[in-house]
Amino acid sequence: DADADADADADADADAGVGVAFDVLCLPFALCAQLTPSLQINIDNPLGHKGAVATCYATLMRDYWNSAASYTSLSPVDFKRTISEFAPQFAGYQQHDSQEFMQFVLDGLHEDLNRILKKPYVPSVESSDRPEMEIARETWDKHILRNDSHILDSCFGLLKSNVTCTNCQHRSVTFDAYSSLSLPLPIGNN
Repeated sequence: DADADADADADADADAGVGVAFDVLCLPFALCAQLTPSLQINIDNPLGHKGAVATCYATLMRDYWNSAASYTSLSPVDFKRTISEFAPQFAGYQQHDSQEFMQFVLDGLHEDLNRILKKPYVPSVESSDRPEMEIARETWDKHILRNDSHILDSCFGLLKSNVTCTNCQHRSVTFDAYSSLSLPLPIGNN
């Protein structure tokens, strides 16, 4: 029976890990989603989902916080169905990449809540040997001409890329907006 107890403890630890992972994943979204009912949903954004992702996510977060207060379980069936309508790769019950799912949800929330109603054409920023902070500021200023949401305010940043030509030593610095970063997990005991 010691083996059965160890298996039960391992299952409980795994369930707790899933719960913690869900809580960590939901925290940044929850901070944004608590505001969703008072936010303007951009139903006309061609890159959005007519507000369906934002509305369904707000309902999920409301239900999540209500179930957490009453210690009941929550099955996000409606949210999964809504996501599957717009991203068929997440339909069914196959295993999926959680980062791809999170990225789709972030993008969907951002576009459904984007305050920019008509997105202008914005040319890329050239470094031209200017100070990096100036390049970063111009990149961000141009980015927010097309993107402005509570998700952007809380979950986006700029990633700096530095490229030097091996022939002429010309250095180019660019900045790109991101909402998530892929980081490798260390292999081995190091």
